[in-house]
Amino acid sequence: VLQKARNVQTEKDERKAELEAQKQEDLNNDFVERYEKFVHEPPDLCDSWAHCCRGKRLRVHVPTVNAINMIELSAILLKKVQTLSLGMYPDGIDDTMYGFRGLELENLDNKARIIVLFERLFEGEGNGVGCGLHIDGIFVVDKVVKRRAKWRLVREPLELYKANDNRNERLIKYAQLAKHEAKPVPETVDLGIHNPGDPDLSLMSTAFGDHVSVK
Repeated sequence: VLQKARNVQTEKDERKAELEAQKQEDLNNDFVERYEKFVHEPPDLCDSWAHCCRGKRLRVHVPTVNAINMIELSAILLKKVQTLSLGMYPDGIDDTMYGFRGLELENLDNKARIIVLFERLFEGEGNGVGCGLHIDGIFVVDKVVKRRAKWRLVREPLELYKANDNRNERLIKYAQLAKHEAKPVPETVDLGIHNPGDPDLSLMSTAFGDHVSVK
């Protein structure tokens, strides 16, 4: 009886592993399909707009689904160091002008660091389903003051964009300009990136409504 129970559990574990593997394969295939569409999409989608959660209307630069991975792939020769959810902003980046979510990237050629900050966008007036990301800006280290990095915005190269460039091609040009301007700093330099990540939220239904706890 004990062996039979073990066999049943083993079968359940194997089935669960198979389902998880299939789910991951489906996600990977879905991402490849969506990224291919992003790469080959028509230029007129450059004029797509949506609202952030604060109701501000912004241009949609990247599709929502796996958008962070799309940015990493389009930023050729730039490797993702971490996903950002900033608690405090690095020196030189105005916390009233730019979103706190983003990516820290590394230039594989010289190990220089690059920050991409963006806003999440939603359908409707900002209260619908996610529909894209607006890139607020790409930043590189401008100088080092007392072993602390001071960052600056890399100006978006509008003059390099062609009329038939789609969003992916524009993103590549912007990222490559940042790659060219990014200079490495010694490891002893404090980059000022305070990244506590998103809070761990838990939802519990009560007689008085849903209660959200932040851990």
